[in-house]
Amino acid sequence: MKSIQKKDFIAAGMVAKAHGTQGEIKLITQIKIKLSKWAFLEIQGKPVPFCIERAGNTLPDEWLVKLQGIDSIEQAQHFVGRTLLIPKPKSRPKVMDEALHLNGFKLFDINFGEIGVVTGTEQLPQQTMLIALYQGKEVMIPLVEAFIDDVDEKKEIIYLNLPEGFLSL
Repeated sequence: MKSIQKKDFIAAGMVAKAHGTQGEIKLITQIKIKLSKWAFLEIQGKPVPFCIERAGNTLPDEWLVKLQGIDSIEQAQHFVGRTLLIPKPKSRPKVMDEALHLNGFKLFDINFGEIGVVTGTEQLPQQTMLIALYQGKEVMIPLVEAFIDDVDEKKEIIYLNLPEGFLSL
């Protein structure tokens, strides 16, 4: 599993102050961001993920955010001055052409964990499909940039970010 490293993030803003009595924080951003499920704050030089309960813009560069588990103004005040980090945009690998031999590569998804090993590829009119065994069933996964987070050719691992429910289809 890939570890979270500071080099994979950029500073996007900071926690300006605690807000209200329920543990909300006010973030001031320096770049345009979109918050959804996770916020990363720099603590002791490392990015630490926090699950976001709710978030909303108050101004284009200000957000009010409620982090899961932070339920009082006293807890929220511990985060004042912390840097908000966002993942660096990934240079998406170009969709691999058929010359790259993928049989034997492990498939790992950030939501589902290890999926299996590529047993083959199939060229369909729309795109190339990876074939793997997942929970005893053969699955076909489109080899498209939108689903690929990273490819470690040395370790022969393809890191995927499949849509929720994809493997249950």
